[in-house]
Amino acid sequence: MRVSDAVAVALLDSGSSHNYIDVQMAQQAGVRVTAHTGLSVAVANGDRIVSPGRALAQNVRIGGEAFDIDLYALPLGEYDMVLGVQWLGTLGPILWDFAKHTMAFKRGAKRVLWRGIDTTPGLSAAALSGPVTTSWTPSWRSSRACSQSLRGFLRVGTSRTAFASSPE
Repeated sequence: MRVSDAVAVALLDSGSSHNYIDVQMAQQAGVRVTAHTGLSVAVANGDRIVSPGRALAQNVRIGGEAFDIDLYALPLGEYDMVLGVQWLGTLGPILWDFAKHTMAFKRGAKRVLWRGIDTTPGLSAAALSGPVTTSWTPSWRSSRACSQSLRGFLRVGTSRTAFASSPE
């Protein structure tokens, strides 16, 4: 996926109410974050993290599909972005198959299918590859740091899928 011209790694998280961009990724991608005082986010362990602000209607490209997404800035660490229910809800009905690593939805009259390959056990990140109009084929990879980070999220009991990106 891409934010402006920067390649990004995102976590699709049905347990997050909103969408977030890492503070460093926002700087790297040239995303203008507007100060918004009093904004804090509760994380999985119960702590609250203060957000320096938000960026409205940011152009994000995922597998050839363009989206305008509102993003709150946070220090995310492992991921460049977290795309939550605020964005997932705009897709309409989504068909997920976690065993096959697929996600399908419709955009207008077009069916969009995103498919993961390499069914490595456990939740891992997926790299987007090539320009795609109706689907993208990520390659699944495991990483110890990613797995350790995700274990904490998985204890919450919500659906989360990570997608990394390579240049389109």
